Amino acid sequence: MAPHFLANDHALVEHHGDRYQGIGRWLLVASLLAGWMIGTLPAFEVRPDVLALVLAYIAGGTIMNILRHELPDTDRSSDVVAFAAAAAIYAALLLSVAPTG
Repeated sequence: MAPHFLANDHALVEHHGDRYQGIGRWLLVASLLAGWMIGTLPAFEVRPDVLALVLAYIAGGTIMNILRHELPDTDRSSDVVAFAAAAAIYAALLLSVAPTG
């Protein structure tokens, strides 16, 4: 996910310039920290089915963003190979940490 975030950050800087560098970055960081703090509250518990829906939504949004911004031209075979390799490695990592039984 780190390379995706770096590419996304670069695209936001190119598209929004100083507005993003001034306040946009800090809003994203603040929202990340706020979500983390809410998630650590003992009274805040998310049902597994709701969590699965949220994670599926985030994963779908990430894939759409990658396809739209990070692979704009399919004639560049090196980008497609890198994307396919990263997707395979990420899938293997997810499967290796998946609970069994």
